[in-house]
Amino acid sequence: MEVLIAENNIGISQHYTRDIGFAIDNLFIISKMGSQYRKDEPEGIKKFTNHFSKAFKITNGSIEGGDVLLYKDKVIVGLGEATNLAGLNNLKRILNENQNKREIVPISFNQRGVINLDTKFNIIGENLAIFYPQCFEKNSLKWFENHFELIEANKTEASQILINTFSISPTKVIMKNGSDRLANLLSKKGINPILIKYDEITKQPGSLRCTTCPIERKPIYSV
Repeated sequence: MEVLIAENNIGISQHYTRDIGFAIDNLFIISKMGSQYRKDEPEGIKKFTNHFSKAFKITNGSIEGGDVLLYKDKVIVGLGEATNLAGLNNLKRILNENQNKREIVPISFNQRGVINLDTKFNIIGENLAIFYPQCFEKNSLKWFENHFELIEANKTEASQILINTFSISPTKVIMKNGSDRLANLLSKKGINPILIKYDEITKQPGSLRCTTCPIERKPIYSV
């Protein structure tokens, strides 16, 4: 695995690298941030995207990488405070223009305060996911139930953003220390959880997936 270091832009928070861009198959999408104070964050990866053969900017609406998950032939997109319908439609246009046949599945929240989808729902294995159901509208919950075997996080785990794990293979997932109950449940499903100390990083809200922007990722599970 090669680790790329983004440009250090003074005065800009660069904590949440997964938001500024995301890979879908052979395409790299440069986000348009949902908050005005974050608008310049994608500048940190400009030196990389200039070398990508297929890099595209979201120009209408807003969409952040924390709202975008890959699942089989689908792209799951959370519509909330950081990503809106115009951003989703912009992404759909980019996929269509590049003959990408993935279906986009919009997911809706039932409350404010959910910044990104991957803090309340995260895919671990091929058909396994952790979620906090209290945040989602009924239709979105039904879609999850029809496609995944679901492990429910409790209120404390959700508030500590322990759902925000980072999968490195269909059977291995990196989790923050303190995720013992969830790790035990995942182990029973054939997943190998790797717990690490991440306390200094998570002094700001967010966790492992929030702080990782993979350039390549497999289509059957989210990383």
